[in-house]
Amino acid sequence: MLGAGTFINPLIKLIVTLIILGAIYLFFVKPALDTTNNALDSFNFPDISNDVQSQINDAFDTTNDSDQLRACLKRAAEAGNQHRIQVCINKFG
Repeated sequence: MLGAGTFINPLIKLIVTLIILGAIYLFFVKPALDTTNNALDSFNFPDISNDVQSQINDAFDTTNDSDQLRACLKRAAEAGNQHRIQVCINKFG
C-alpha cells in the first residue's frame, strides 16, 4: 500500500535535515572559517621571509588554539625576533 505518508514523511525529514545542516554551517562553521582567514590576513609580516610566513599560515591551519598562537606571534613580532616567531610556530602549530 502506497500512501501519501510514504513519500511526504521522508521528504519532510530530508528538508528538516538540510535546514539543520545549513544552520550549523551558517552559525558555527562559517564564522570559524572567517575568524581563521582574518587571523591569517593579520599576520602578514613584511620583514619576514616567505618560508616563515608559509609556516605561520600552516600553523594556523593545524593549531587547536589559534588565540594563543596569535598572542605569541604578536609578542614575537613586536619584539622583532624571528627566532621567537619560530618558537611560537613550533609550540602551537
